[in-house]
Amino acid sequence: MLAGAVHAKELPEGFNELIRTDEGCYLNNSFPKPKETASWTGGCVDGWADGFGVMRWYSDGVLTETYVGEYKKGRINGVGQYTWRDGGIQTGVWVDDVMQGLGEAIAGKGRYRGDVYIGNFKDGMMHGRGKYHFHMHNEDFQKLSGGRAVDLIDISVRSGKYWVLDVIHDHNDVVAVCGIHEHEDCE
Repeated sequence: MLAGAVHAKELPEGFNELIRTDEGCYLNNSFPKPKETASWTGGCVDGWADGFGVMRWYSDGVLTETYVGEYKKGRINGVGQYTWRDGGIQTGVWVDDVMQGLGEAIAGKGRYRGDVYIGNFKDGMMHGRGKYHFHMHNEDFQKLSGGRAVDLIDISVRSGKYWVLDVIHDHNDVVAVCGIHEHEDCE
């Protein structure tokens, strides 16, 4: 079931690196890492991962990431759920290995652990209408573009303090440049 990276003479357009299972089924490896292998439980059409299945990425034999869902011609295409090595989870519609359209993202380890975004994605980024819930403090951002807040809706106050997200815009005018922290005099 496991095999490593394949160094092909020509990669199909949009592919980063090919990886092949023992059955000879090829997958795109969007984020190649040393000593990485993969297994695929789904179909294999003309040598490419195709159809519904479970894809597992391993690093030095240790499971690091999992995708449950649809593949088409070696790329994630269709509805599925990806669990990243940091524990983050993305569920929704995928086109050529990135989230597109409606979906949900739950942040894994780190500063944003437990934060949830439900809404639209474009090119793998939060974009358009959606709701962002901070695990540590409650605000909802109604509209995002390229992962940045465009309009703010329902900003809640916690302990009398406001919180803001990176660059906040109001009809194309920058209102604040702060990051996620207590609102103070921002530039």
